[in-house]
Amino acid sequence: MYAKNLLIQYKDSYGDIPIYFYATGGMRELDSSTRNQIMDYVRKYLSNTNFSPFYFQDDFARTISGNTPLCA
Repeated sequence: MYAKNLLIQYKDSYGDIPIYFYATGGMRELDSSTRNQIMDYVRKYLSNTNFSPFYFQDDFARTISGNTPLCA
């Protein structure tokens, strides 16, 4: 995982570092069933500390609208 290598000096704090997944336009174009299946997989993957040791909650992975900025 790219983030693990990039943040290797913080290895002891991985569990305190949040990880987010924001899907954009391509995901919005999928039907809701397919989109939900993909997001369920992403959430399952990011929740598994064997794959991703970072702090993650299910609402950290979502499809964004594209109409509002992520940060103000």
